[in-house]
Amino acid sequence: MGIVGIAGSTLSGGLAVDIGIVALVVLTLIALAAYLVISGIQQTRKRRRELEASFGVAPTHDQNRDLRNIPLYWRQRLQHENPPHHIDAKTWDDLEMDRVFNRLDTCQTAVGQGCLYAVLHEPVLSGSSVLTEEVCSQLMCQEQEIRFPDTTDALGSLTHSLAHSLTHSLTHSLTHSDNLPDHYSPAPDNAASTPRPLTQREELIAYLEANPAVRLDLQLTLATMGTSDNYGLVDFNYDTPSQRLRLQNLYPALACLPFVFVAVCVFNLTAGIVGLILTFTLNAAIHYLAKRKTSVALGAISSLSTMLWCSRRVHQTLVKAAAPATLLHNPILTGIDEGCAMFGRIGGALTGAVSQQAWFSELDTFREYSRILFLSQVRQYNRVMDFMVQHHAEFRSYYRCFGELDLALAVLSFRKSLPFWTAPTFTDDRAVRVEELYHPLLTNPVTNTVDLTQDSLFSGSNASGKSTFIKAIALSGILAQTINTCPARSYRARLTLVATSMAARDSLVNGESYFIAEIKSLRRLVALAHEAPCILVIDEILKGTNTTERIAASVAILQALAPLDCLCLVATHDIELPALLASNFANYHFEEQVTERGVDFDYRLRPGPTNTRNAIRLLKTLDFEDTVIQKATALVSAYEKSGMWEPGERNS
Repeated sequence: MGIVGIAGSTLSGGLAVDIGIVALVVLTLIALAAYLVISGIQQTRKRRRELEASFGVAPTHDQNRDLRNIPLYWRQRLQHENPPHHIDAKTWDDLEMDRVFNRLDTCQTAVGQGCLYAVLHEPVLSGSSVLTEEVCSQLMCQEQEIRFPDTTDALGSLTHSLAHSLTHSLTHSLTHSDNLPDHYSPAPDNAASTPRPLTQREELIAYLEANPAVRLDLQLTLATMGTSDNYGLVDFNYDTPSQRLRLQNLYPALACLPFVFVAVCVFNLTAGIVGLILTFTLNAAIHYLAKRKTSVALGAISSLSTMLWCSRRVHQTLVKAAAPATLLHNPILTGIDEGCAMFGRIGGALTGAVSQQAWFSELDTFREYSRILFLSQVRQYNRVMDFMVQHHAEFRSYYRCFGELDLALAVLSFRKSLPFWTAPTFTDDRAVRVEELYHPLLTNPVTNTVDLTQDSLFSGSNASGKSTFIKAIALSGILAQTINTCPARSYRARLTLVATSMAARDSLVNGESYFIAEIKSLRRLVALAHEAPCILVIDEILKGTNTTERIAASVAILQALAPLDCLCLVATHDIELPALLASNFANYHFEEQVTERGVDFDYRLRPGPTNTRNAIRLLKTLDFEDTVIQKATALVSAYEKSGMWEPGERNS
C-alpha cells in the first residue's frame, strides 16, 4: 500500500510538472503575441507621427540618389507605346528634371514613384490622357467574357458590376468638374477648359486636402508596400511573356508521379520507393532551377500581393470615412477597385507562388519538401504568369491608377511645401502670362511678373538671372500640364509642348564638337515646332562658333521659327540680336551693379534690351592689371567707331 501511494504521489507530481510546463509555454506564447501586437502598434504610431511631421515639408533626398530603377516604368512606356509628344531627354536634362523629381517625390510606393516620373514626362496637350485611355481600354476588355480556372459565378457577377460602375464613373467625369480647390484663377474670356485628366486627379487631391485624417490613413496603408524591392512589378505591364517558364505542360504530369509510385508500392515496394526517390530528385532539380530563374518575378508577385492588400484597405478607408459617391466614382479609385477585384481572383496562386516562412522550422521544412515533391510553387507561378499574360492591359490600368493615388498625395505635399502656388488657367492664345513666378528649386527665389505675348529675347550678363528665368517659364509649363501646379501667383498659357536647347555638350565618343551638338539641338526644336504648338527655350544660341557667323545664323534660325506655332524665348549675350530681330522679338533684360565690393544682382526682369556692358569693369574687381583693362577699353572704343577690330600689338 505504501508503494502504491508513493507511485501515485510520483504520478501526481509528474502530472503537475507537465501542467506547469504547458502553462509556462502558453504564457510565453501569450506574452510573445502581446509583445508583437504592442510593438506593431508602437511602430504604426511612430510611422504615423513621421508621416504627419514630413507632410508639406520639402524632402531631403541625397543629391547622389540612385534613380536607376525609378524610370523603368517610363522607359517601358516609351519603348512599347512611344507617346508622340513628351518631354525629351535633352529638355529633361536642361531643366534638371531629376532634381525637380526629387523635390516632388514623397511617394510611399515604388509604383507611385514610377508613375510620378512618367507623368512629368507626359504633359497633357488635349482633353485625353494616359489614365483615361487606359481605363477606357480596360472597360472594352471587360465587355469580353473573362475565364479563369475555379472562377465562380459570383466573381463573374462582381466583375460585371464593377465594370458597370467604372462606366458610370467615366460618364460622370465627362460631365462634372466640380469639387476643385480654391487655387484656380478666374478664367479669362478666351480660357480653354482644364483638361479632364487634371480635373480627375484634382478632385482626389481636393478631398485629401479637406480630410487630413483620411489622407494620413491612406499614406500609412501605402507605406506598407514601400519604395524598395518591388520595382520588378513594373515588368508585368509589358514583359510578362518573357517571365513564363517553358515546358509548363510537363509540370502537372511530374506532380502526379508521386501518387503513381505510392500506388506502385502496394504491388512492388522496392520499385515504388526507387520511383519516389527518382521523382523527388528530378522535381527538386526543376524546383531550384525554376526558383533561380524566377527570383525577380517572385519578388514582383509578392509585391502584387501587397498591392492588392493595400487596394482593399484604401477602399475600406474611404468607405469608412463616408467619402462622397462622386469621389468613389473617380476613375482613379474605380480603376484601383477594378484591378483589385480582377487580380484578387488569383490571390491563392499568388500566395502559393511565393515561399512563406512558417513559425516552426520543422513545419517550414515539411512545406518545402512538399513544394519540391509536387512542384506546387512552380505550377502556381505558371498559373499567375498565364493570368498576367491574358490580362496585361488591365494590369497596366490598375498599376497606373494605384500609382496615381500615391502621386496625388505627393503633389498635395509638394504644394504645401511651396511659399505659394497656383493652378494654371489654360487659354487659346499663344501668350504666357505669369504673376510672381519663381523657380521652385531655389531656397530664396526672386519673383517676376510678365506678359510674354510674342517671341522674346532676354539679355544680361552672366549670373544676372536670365537663364534661371527662362528655365522657370519652361518648368512652370511642364508642371502646369502634368501636376496642375505652378510656382506663381497666377499662370495663364495654352497647352503646349515644352522643349529646350540650353546645355549643349561635345562628345568625344560620337566625334561631335560643341557646335555640332548645338546645331543638332536647334534642328530638333525646328522639327518639334512643325509637329505641335511649343514653348521653345534657348540659352546662349550658337555660342560655340565665331561672332560673325553666330549672329548671322542666329538671326536666320530665329526668323525661321517666328512664323511657326510656337513661343520662342531666347537668352543671349549678343547685343546685336535685339536690333536685328526687332520686328519679330520683344526684348527684356536683367541688370547688375558693379561696385568696388563686387557685383550685385537684383534678378529683376526689365523691359527692353540691355544697355550696360560690365565685362571689362568686372576685370578690375577681380584685380587684373590696369594695362589689361585700359587695352580692352581702347579696343572696344575703336571697334564701336570703325566696326573693325584693331590688331593687337606685337610683343617685343
